[in-house]
Amino acid sequence: MTDTKHDALGAGDILRQQFYLQANNPELHGPWNSLKIVDDMPYILHIKRVEHGDKNVDDTYKIDNKYHLHYCGYVGIPRFHPLYGKVNDFGGTSWIEEDGIERDAMLNVHGGITFTGYMTPWGTQFFFVGFDTAHYNDINDIEILEACIKDRDYSFMTHAKVKKEVKNLFKQVLDYAKINAVSISAWPEEEE
Repeated sequence: MTDTKHDALGAGDILRQQFYLQANNPELHGPWNSLKIVDDMPYILHIKRVEHGDKNVDDTYKIDNKYHLHYCGYVGIPRFHPLYGKVNDFGGTSWIEEDGIERDAMLNVHGGITFTGYMTPWGTQFFFVGFDTAHYNDINDIEILEACIKDRDYSFMTHAKVKKEVKNLFKQVLDYAKINAVSISAWPEEEE
């Protein structure tokens, strides 16, 4: 007979621990920004924490059935990159429109590209492409967590997983520039 107190944690218990660890540590698992310089071009890697629900007296969120948590990941593309201002998204599909012709942007991330555009802190210095982790099979609240554990069909994108996915997207953006032979000498001077 097996003593369940000493058995390894089941998948559902591990998932609960991951979710509650993220939910209860917004400082550790909160927004993240990283500036990367490649070939003298700056790029922004950014994670946004999205949470809502009822709040406690100290303005923190109550971790109850109304609580929701997910992350969004973004890469800020500088002005002279060939993808700057050219990527569009709709329902996770991304495409580039040049001279009236649309083609696949070939950017593959969790759930697809669900955001393209500018972000207030950076103005038009960077054009962002991004994704969210609030899709059909993603766990983002306690009710979904409990239901998914029973069905064994679940995915919780932790802060660490989202950071890895942002870095994956960043690599794809860099590869796009290499494939399209963008050289620094071809970049126009920045306007004053």
